[in-house]
Amino acid sequence: MISDETITKAIALIQKGPTNAEYFFEKLSSPAWIEPLRRKNLFAPYPAERRGDMISFPFWSPGKYLVRMAANAEARGAVASILKVLPTSDNPRVYEDVADAALALPPSLGAQLTTTLLAGLSGKFQLLLPGKAAKVIVKLADAGFASQAITLARALFALTPSTPVPPDDDGTSSLVRGEAKGRFDSYEYGELLDVCVPGLAASDALGTVALLCDLLEVAVESGSLSQADGAEDYSYIWQPLIRVAEDRRNSIRNDLVVGLRDAGETIGNHAPDRLPAVLAEIAGRPTNVFRRIVLHLLSLFGERLLPEVQRWLEDSAVRDDHGLRPEYNILLARFFGDLPGIVQQHYLEWVNAGPDVDEYVAWRQRLDGTTPDEVDKAGYVGVWKRDRLGIVRMFLGTGSHATTLERLEAEYGAAPEPGPLSRGAMTWVGERSPLTQEEADQLPWPALLGYLRTWKPSDDPEGPSEAGLANAVRQKAVSDAGGAIVALAQAEELHAAYAVALVEGIAGARRDGAVIDWAGLLDSLYEITSEAQTADGLGGNDRQLVGVRRSAISLVEDALSQTPDVIPFENRALVWKLIVRVTDDPDPTPQHEDRHGGNPLDALTLSLNTVRGKAFHAVAKYALWVRRNIAVLSGDTTTFDSMPEVRAVLESHLDASNDPSLAVRATYGQWFPWWVLLDEEWAKSHRDLIFPDAQLLQEYWHAAWEAYIVYCSPYSTILPILHPTYAKAIAELAAPSASAPKPFESPTEHLAQHLMAYYWRGELGLEEGGLVRQFFARAAEDHRRKALKSIGWSLHRAESAPGEEVTARLQALWNWRMQVDIRAELGAFGSWFGSGRLDLPWSLWTLETVLSKSILPTPGHQVVQRLAAIAPQYPAATIRCLAWMVELASHDWSIHGWIDEARVILRAGLNSDDDDTKARSEQLIQKLVAMRYRDFRTLLVEADSAGREGRADAG
Repeated sequence: MISDETITKAIALIQKGPTNAEYFFEKLSSPAWIEPLRRKNLFAPYPAERRGDMISFPFWSPGKYLVRMAANAEARGAVASILKVLPTSDNPRVYEDVADAALALPPSLGAQLTTTLLAGLSGKFQLLLPGKAAKVIVKLADAGFASQAITLARALFALTPSTPVPPDDDGTSSLVRGEAKGRFDSYEYGELLDVCVPGLAASDALGTVALLCDLLEVAVESGSLSQADGAEDYSYIWQPLIRVAEDRRNSIRNDLVVGLRDAGETIGNHAPDRLPAVLAEIAGRPTNVFRRIVLHLLSLFGERLLPEVQRWLEDSAVRDDHGLRPEYNILLARFFGDLPGIVQQHYLEWVNAGPDVDEYVAWRQRLDGTTPDEVDKAGYVGVWKRDRLGIVRMFLGTGSHATTLERLEAEYGAAPEPGPLSRGAMTWVGERSPLTQEEADQLPWPALLGYLRTWKPSDDPEGPSEAGLANAVRQKAVSDAGGAIVALAQAEELHAAYAVALVEGIAGARRDGAVIDWAGLLDSLYEITSEAQTADGLGGNDRQLVGVRRSAISLVEDALSQTPDVIPFENRALVWKLIVRVTDDPDPTPQHEDRHGGNPLDALTLSLNTVRGKAFHAVAKYALWVRRNIAVLSGDTTTFDSMPEVRAVLESHLDASNDPSLAVRATYGQWFPWWVLLDEEWAKSHRDLIFPDAQLLQEYWHAAWEAYIVYCSPYSTILPILHPTYAKAIAELAAPSASAPKPFESPTEHLAQHLMAYYWRGELGLEEGGLVRQFFARAAEDHRRKALKSIGWSLHRAESAPGEEVTARLQALWNWRMQVDIRAELGAFGSWFGSGRLDLPWSLWTLETVLSKSILPTPGHQVVQRLAAIAPQYPAATIRCLAWMVELASHDWSIHGWIDEARVILRAGLNSDDDDTKARSEQLIQKLVAMRYRDFRTLLVEADSAGREGRADAG
């Protein structure tokens, strides 16, 4: 029992100021104070503090005490009774404490705090509350308090619909879509769904599904282009496949689709008897994304629900709905063999009957005023049948339908696998197309090519454009690479944008695993890159030919990079024929390089975005491709004697009078280690042409050198060859250009890293006149510091401590720099010490030496983490180092990053047998407390308590 006098004194102390209140509640450990404090209304929440336009949220000290008491069996009821009637507050930290208390209380009492947490979740500011509330939801759900858990989840994940976007002047909907907003960051929204959905679904299947459906309805409606779309929500564009979270974390809408899908899968796996009711709940929602989720879940769990599978597959409205096709096709491919024979027969009869050709003709007439001829109509019917027979290919046996599919694929290319309507679908729409994606997909390629040749955009800047139509072509090509390759061979007189779209679509399909007819594709690429195409076709000008050539060489370059190889080696001549043509493309011109130049690193960037530059990247990849294949075929190593075509092109363009491009020269530098790999003697003999020393060719030296040093690793085989080149680079450090802009990737920083790597391996030493000493003599202070810091990074990445020889070299380097005594360099020791990879006595002595010079080693948190790890072994030294760290870091916020580690070091100091170390530890704690790090006082309380217990045991 606490006397009234004690209570009166405590309240008087608390009312003197917030520091006293904070100290009082921090030290309070007895539940006996709960009732007296409640009677005095001392559990009232602290409000937010406003000063002009600024707002801050003070920590609620009484709440911290209640959280501690929530873990006390005697006090739990009282804590719950206080918090469940807590007055509302605009301070989110109050509700964070309520959530922490709910987590500490038994679920039956934690559930009583639901109303209080709902008040917090409705507040304007959230801070850490969403994450804590999610943990409460999981705890309540796991304990069987599903109603309270779902109530909290509904508040936590509540959405505010976007403001409707008014239609354009012509009555059509705007292409700018709104997005529903949550109470907190959209990325965290998806993260917390991951946390909550499994437990909620296991606790209350229908309630969880209903909640997610409600939220998804709001999100879909906010993202709709027009209310007139009805059930069509275009989810096949923004969520191409339900089973793949392609756009996860890009949108709350996608996160909810994945959350609802995962809830359904959890229920199907753990409570299959509830699945029919769950499917009915989802299917009753208004738009297609819900029906797609139902079809997806049936494809996973349909064995138990075959009548339901049959009902969906027999429904002609579902079968014919373009927006449902991805999941419908997957479900059909999965269960066609389980359908009754009569149902299978009806499907095959429907395919055999073919599409409504009259409807197709009418659509074409509405579309472009043309009437398809018999060939065009036959192509439309053939592709339509091919695609639908392809879905059920494995069930066709060897009968007439299998024969029909084989014939159609021979004529129109392989049928696409069941999956997204367009694997290259884009979620952002920036240009309008005169064709919807569905309309473009329905047109046979010959008909689409005819449309592309005749359609012209209007003068309306807001109307459909070539770029919009090209996007539709690109997506169709991604979904049907075989047809696109055939179409590319007939691409004469096309606008360049459409030819580029075809090539890019085929490239996308290849990356997605589509089977490619490489001989046919390479022939077509060679034809469309011909200069003759600029006369009448491909847009009629050289700049548009540049786009076509760039897309063509990009496709081939990307394919040559793949291992295992995707281009069969028998196509070597076709590949080279295309590459060598493009190595003579005029792009980039000298004028183009002058406009887009800058520092020499821009030359390499330019090489990645110009035709001739990309062609030389392709030359390198072609040479490596040839080398791989010759090694497989004959087991021999290769030189340029095995590929004289590569040698001839490289030597031709090394002549600056023949090819003045800095972008091209940069590719020679970037690929230099691979020229050495391919033909070391050639690389040695051409080193001075690639990295010329002549004053008139300095731009070429910089272009090649800076591409090499930034993008290549320090290979041991390269140093002997490029030793003079490294020396030249170091010599140039003495006279930096004051006007030169600092590039994002600093060549000097990479030079430092190369030199330190070579030094680590023993390939460079500290001899007078050597590269390392030259670098430290000439480099700027910042680059010298970064050189030493790169050693620390290497130590951190090392799987184990370096051997004795490496350790000796590293210590010699540091001792040398210690003698020079340059503050900026010595601060880099933080990364060395923090790695924990070097001799401990030497490291600790060196750290104390650096600190004694009033130099704060960085990164500070790594230093203190290491000190904490060795504090029990070296309490005196670590306390001395920590005292220096606190002194040197007190002017900024560095201490905040290592408070926990500092506590470990101080505890070790207080437990030391050395009186001086104990005294130093106590002094440092008092200093930290004076700096408002009051939590450190608990260390003194712990030490005092331990001391009393020790004295009692001794007595």
